[in-house]
Amino acid sequence: MGWNIRGARIIEHMESYLMPGSIIRVVSDDGNPDSQIAAYAGKLTNQTLQYQHGDISSRSLLESLDVRSYNHIVVLSYAPKIETQKADSITMITLLHLRDIGKKSGAVFSIVSEIMDIRNVDLIQVSDMDEFIVSYRLVSLSLVKLAEDKRILGILLSLFGIKEPEIFLKPVAEYISMDRPVNFYAILDAAQRRNEIAIGYRTKAEGREAMKQFDVILNPTKSKLIDFAADDQIIVVA
Repeated sequence: MGWNIRGARIIEHMESYLMPGSIIRVVSDDGNPDSQIAAYAGKLTNQTLQYQHGDISSRSLLESLDVRSYNHIVVLSYAPKIETQKADSITMITLLHLRDIGKKSGAVFSIVSEIMDIRNVDLIQVSDMDEFIVSYRLVSLSLVKLAEDKRILGILLSLFGIKEPEIFLKPVAEYISMDRPVNFYAILDAAQRRNEIAIGYRTKAEGREAMKQFDVILNPTKSKLIDFAADDQIIVVA
């Protein structure tokens, strides 16, 4: 839902993860995605691209799309094509409609929303397990790190290059037995046996609390015992 310069990169990146036969539908009334989508259409093997022009904040349009049938929904910001606050308003209205449709229909789908102004996050933070990406905030933090130490750039490029390792969130049950609390040393050892590096974890209980929506535990105290639940995740570089 929506479009900006990151839309084409997302589609390109998804090609490595989607199962053959997957469908990505782009719905937008701004940002001119037509030419970008056409450029990628012939290069993709695992996904089929569809494009529909429309107002993503329109409830009637969302109902007509049968969003209940989709697995994942991404709401991209129209910024910088339009002013930041207006772009965030469209995103938030769309998100509220999607939540309501999902709740009333009993459908299960994940929603990732791009918010440009971090101050707007509090307006839409509730107990739902939605994810938010605050683009400008991420860029700002990265620039600050690089300003403090330029050597970090090489590390970032080596970690996050196209053919290099990536950060994944994986089910904790793949690493440890769930019958007793464990410390992070056990997680590190289990990850190392899989040729991965564990850097933290995320618990579902904390993720459902509005004030902890973005909290993940990175570089935790390794001796502290943790009582993981089945839905918790380990954050690894792999």
